[in-house]
Amino acid sequence: MVAGLLPLIAFAALSVVTIIVLAWYAKKGLDEIFKKPNVEARVYIPTPEELAEDAKKKADAAAAGKAEADRKAADANAAAEMAADDATTILAKAELDCGESGSYGALLKKNGKNKYDRDHIPSKAALQKAALDQLDERQIELTDKQAAVLFGPYGMISKAGATVVTLKNDHRLLSETYGSKNNVAKIEQDAKELQLAAIRDAKAIQNGANEMDAKCQKKYKNSTKKITSKTHAQYISEINAMIDGVRKIPVKK
Repeated sequence: MVAGLLPLIAFAALSVVTIIVLAWYAKKGLDEIFKKPNVEARVYIPTPEELAEDAKKKADAAAAGKAEADRKAADANAAAEMAADDATTILAKAELDCGESGSYGALLKKNGKNKYDRDHIPSKAALQKAALDQLDERQIELTDKQAAVLFGPYGMISKAGATVVTLKNDHRLLSETYGSKNNVAKIEQDAKELQLAAIRDAKAIQNGANEMDAKCQKKYKNSTKKITSKTHAQYISEINAMIDGVRKIPVKK
């Protein structure tokens, strides 16, 4: 009888061992699932140098984005200014001729046919900065009205400035002072030497891959030869004469 029970006893013992083993593995598995992870071992802490480099990259990206936005805004303003000129002269009977020159005020009396721009050489901004420098040097303070007459979009400096009729595409692509290309540093430098600025600006259009035909090329060359012969001292003399003239505008009391 005992011999007959041995198989049952052996089976029962094996079952108990099996259950114990399975229970041990089950517990080990649950421990692996629910145990607290070593967070500190998994989190990477960047070095101060890496943090500084990352900050620099973000700052550079932000600066580049702002510079691009400023460039687009400046170019849009330049295009809007040219469009305004076209709008105010659309009814003029006389038409601009490619390469001709004259004061901005005089050429505003002619129709550009939405084909030409009146390009200040040197730039209007450089002439205005030169005037500001003279006001500072001479310790002159203008009233708001006097300043508007001198520096306004169609003020004395702008209208008196020498301009050359240039094809719109040439002006936009080749000019050294169109829109965003005429930055603060360039304006300040040009204001100190207006003749050199005029020479550079004229060469940029004339020597670039422009769209002017032979007739326009010849006329442009003759026009800019006269403009670039004017010395910086002569420009300053003319600017001071305009300053003296605008100071005669009576001040309201």
